[in-house]
Amino acid sequence: MEWGQAKFEFLALREEIHKALACGKTAKRIHADLKSQNRIKMSQRSFYGWLRHERLSGPLMVAADIASMRTKRTQHHPLPQNTPSPLDNQEDEQ
Repeated sequence: MEWGQAKFEFLALREEIHKALACGKTAKRIHADLKSQNRIKMSQRSFYGWLRHERLSGPLMVAADIASMRTKRTQHHPLPQNTPSPLDNQEDEQ
């Protein structure tokens, strides 16, 4: 395989990979399927590296990642009105 070929393979199948991840397929299964269909030649290690790079800095996010972010954002539970803030106690001690 030529240098840089894995990047082209990954980018060519980017949307398909993200759809498969959103449907619950594992990265290992996706790589194995693409490899057995002779659609990619890259190693599993290279595939994981490009997938990690895509998740950290890529413009496309997996639907599961978006749902996870929404869940984390909506799980914030503010303190009840009657409960004093821990910061109030620190001001009194100084």
